[in-house]
Amino acid sequence: DYLGRASDRAVAKGVTAAANAALNVVLIPRFGVPGAAFATVVTYGIYAAVNVFVMYREIAFDYARIGQSLALIVVISAGMGAAVLIAVPHVSSLVALAGVVALGVAVWGVLITASGLVDPRETLAILT
Repeated sequence: DYLGRASDRAVAKGVTAAANAALNVVLIPRFGVPGAAFATVVTYGIYAAVNVFVMYREIAFDYARIGQSLALIVVISAGMGAAVLIAVPHVSSLVALAGVVALGVAVWGVLITASGLVDPRETLAILT
């Protein structure tokens, strides 16, 4: 990779992939799909944190800004998750499932824009 740290990242990916598999074995029988989702979020979160650490060793970061962004992302994710969690019991068809997914996307879009993490004008400028 461009930082010359491919082996560190490969080890992190291997360890988190094994942890994901182990968590799936433990969580899926008891919790089903939510258990698998939890395992994935936890292990990918750890993998992302390791990558940030590896990059930090080569490039300086503004921890205050990263912490603020991370806190906003957690709040936004919790808001989206709460909206979906409330709507999931009403899923009785593929159309209803698509509606719940659309609700999650809409809640995420509103919150990410309202928080200032994403500027719709910049996004449109990049896409056009």
